[in-house]
Amino acid sequence: MTIRKIDIFRTGLRTFFIQSLWNYESLLAYGIAFSILPILIKLYSKRDIIRKGREYLSYFNSQPYLAAFILGMLIKLEEDAVENSINNNSKISSVKASYMGPLAAMGDSFFWWCLKPATLIITIFLVMYFNDFSNALFLLSFFLIFFNAFHLYYRFGSISFGYKYGEDGLKFFQKFNMNLFQKVMFQITFFLLGISITMLVLKFPFPKLVENIEIFKHIEFQIFYGISVIFLFFIYKLKRSPLLLILTTLIIIFIFSFLKEKNLVFLRIN
Repeated sequence: MTIRKIDIFRTGLRTFFIQSLWNYESLLAYGIAFSILPILIKLYSKRDIIRKGREYLSYFNSQPYLAAFILGMLIKLEEDAVENSINNNSKISSVKASYMGPLAAMGDSFFWWCLKPATLIITIFLVMYFNDFSNALFLLSFFLIFFNAFHLYYRFGSISFGYKYGEDGLKFFQKFNMNLFQKVMFQITFFLLGISITMLVLKFPFPKLVENIEIFKHIEFQIFYGISVIFLFFIYKLKRSPLLLILTTLIIIFIFSFLKEKNLVFLRIN
């Protein structure tokens, strides 16, 4: 029985729930089984569906979005097995074991370490640049639009390429140079982060703090600044998360500015 595009699309929609039954024993295996279930129902009898479903409950762990590429290849293997009356179980296990690790590394570095923090910082920059907090929710929609444009492209695009081209479908990832994009986005992110923090200091929420620039030469401010830098260094060493580092920096700034506005900190210049 031929697999149609609508069947691929239905499987792609089910990948949104790929982490729903995440567990320490098999990680994403239940999500993979749930996603491919419509394909198994179409290809196999009720008795064989139970057997095939159990095979998909073995250990599987990869990046949730790029796991769709592996699903595409598995769908093609299942279809070929039925059409040619062959046993593809060993090939299916080999494909899962061979690709889940590399795609996990690629997806984690791109989506979690690059795209998400970059989108967050760009969104903060837009809010600070327009200085219009009444439309902050509208500006924050940029985060969802920008991030999900990449997310949906890879989720549905990779499953289609995996099904159509099999292992040759890896060329799909070469169409968009992830490594180059990451380098560019990191440069843009840290540049906009510096500008955003500067605007935060100068505009909101503590304009009185910068009325007298001499405060930055005060020994107590320098001590506070030094302690903050050391604290951030240890945060990064412990977790090595750029996103956590950025958020911690902003939290420190907000706390300090709040205390200064309430005259609860020690910085006073005569």
